[in-house]
Amino acid sequence: VRQVCELREDFHVDDIWTLTDLPSTREDRALGPIILKAARLGYCRKTDRVRPSARSHGSGKPVWTSLIFAGSATEHAA
Repeated sequence: VRQVCELREDFHVDDIWTLTDLPSTREDRALGPIILKAARLGYCRKTDRVRPSARSHGSGKPVWTSLIFAGSATEHAA
């Protein structure tokens, strides 16, 4: 999750699976608590937006915003 936070300003759970090549497991939903831990560590925070997830039969999943995105300081200063 930290890797995705460093690469993307905003991201969705599907982006984590795609960008990191995580292997699918019997309990893919275990990624949820990992994202929440990343939020507690200050890597990201949940936005008020949702996007359908290809991995969850189109159900809406939160969009997260990175707090450690490398380009964020430059973009916010402009």
